[in-house]
Amino acid sequence: MYKDKVDKIQRKDIEDSGLNTPDDSSEDDIVEEVQIFKKDIKKQRQSVSAEVFGQFNKKENFVPKVVSKPQELQQRIKDKLNQAFMFNSLTDKEKEIVMLAMEEKKFKKGDWVIKQGEEGNDLYVIDQGQLDCYKLYSGESQPQKLKVYQPGESFGELALLYNTKRAASIQAISDSVLFSLDRSTFNHIVRDASIRKREKYEQVLTQWSIFKSISDPYEKTKIADIIEEVQPQNGQILLKQGTYESDIYLVLEGEVEAQDKNGQTQFTYKANDYFGEISVVLNKPQPFNFVVKGSNTVLVVIAKRSYDSTLKIVENVLIQNAQKYKQFL
Repeated sequence: MYKDKVDKIQRKDIEDSGLNTPDDSSEDDIVEEVQIFKKDIKKQRQSVSAEVFGQFNKKENFVPKVVSKPQELQQRIKDKLNQAFMFNSLTDKEKEIVMLAMEEKKFKKGDWVIKQGEEGNDLYVIDQGQLDCYKLYSGESQPQKLKVYQPGESFGELALLYNTKRAASIQAISDSVLFSLDRSTFNHIVRDASIRKREKYEQVLTQWSIFKSISDPYEKTKIADIIEEVQPQNGQILLKQGTYESDIYLVLEGEVEAQDKNGQTQFTYKANDYFGEISVVLNKPQPFNFVVKGSNTVLVVIAKRSYDSTLKIVENVLIQNAQKYKQFL
């Protein structure tokens, strides 16, 4: 099984790296010279683990931070944690620790939350408002706008994961409310799960043709952060013909068929194929029912709400590839 193979690789990598200890999604692009878990895997993992697992940062010395807050605010934070993919793999108890440690911070329109080149000590989850992300690339005189952050999204974790400086700037474009999480709580509660998920899915996504066309490690990391793995039932309809349902699916294992209104199969999707992009990139209703074939199908999903922050940069490729559906639209 695909999942067993990936989990086996993942466990071995963690054991080799020293990350398998009791210790326990992003504007923070790793600078171009740093290749996340690629060129110098051992060196990177030592860097990742050094701060968390050092002599004075062991789990037994960790005392959870508790910031007093009313029940209404506690519930708002819980709601946003459930939306932010960074925290998906945490247990309810771990989410409770994170919620209690978080602080509410308010920013006015035009305020800079973080600036490129600064030290980073907090992760942020957006409760209200919108924020622009800018990055100044080497050799350029003006920063490039990378994306707009929306409520439920998070940023700032890469500086904590890899102990690097902020590699992009975030500015509020409206009055905004954020929830900040301190470095210590992040290191002890969130960090391991985040590293394992990214490593696992970056390995998976290297087989995807669209993913191969993305050169920026920051963009690849964002995709690994937001995808969700699902194992649908045989015969399940994932996307219905005539609707604007628009999640994008990547097949990891098994098969999915695109069936027309007469039940005839027009396309079959196997490992490393994707589907569902029609409503997203062409703004057209789905021309088929996308039906699971077999009981061992494994997929990953990129939700429409995450499209702008992940696959928007390869939209031209998605549009070009979608031309194969032209006669059915």
